[in-house]
Amino acid sequence: VKGGAHQVCILRVKGCRDAAESPQKKRRQEDADVELHVLRGILEEWSPVLRRQLESWCASAGGEDMVININEFKPDVAEHFTRFLYKGNMRNVDSMQTLLEVARMGKFYDIPELQELCINLLHSVKGQPPSVKDFKRADFNLEDLLRLGCDPMLLAASGFSLEHFLESVSVTAWIL
Repeated sequence: VKGGAHQVCILRVKGCRDAAESPQKKRRQEDADVELHVLRGILEEWSPVLRRQLESWCASAGGEDMVININEFKPDVAEHFTRFLYKGNMRNVDSMQTLLEVARMGKFYDIPELQELCINLLHSVKGQPPSVKDFKRADFNLEDLLRLGCDPMLLAASGFSLEHFLESVSVTAWIL
């Protein structure tokens, strides 16, 4: 169906190039490029960032296929993202790094519900709790985590302290 909420958009996700280019490493499935087909209405409903991007695209592209190139995230992260958009949940995510990357994708596309789900799922991942470096690598600061209602015990176990709080909160937030 052409036009409107039922129009299909293509999320084109680039795979990992370093693994594919190395002759010593076998090409893994997650290294391949992926095209995910998503209804425009779903993207616009969840993400104001994607809504603006699609509106801009419609104004300039005419009848071409709607393609959104995603170079910032791995294909498996984009697949979890897409599952969330349709189902409102994520399954079979057993990696802390993947959860943090999906949360970062939620932040990138302004989907706080996805960020919150990922942060809550961190409790179920086996192994060490995420460190401050893990959260920062995923582009999260303490202010983000507190806004999302992150468990203070998880933050303490991750090494967040008053010093990290002072680093992450803007001067404006202190004034207000």
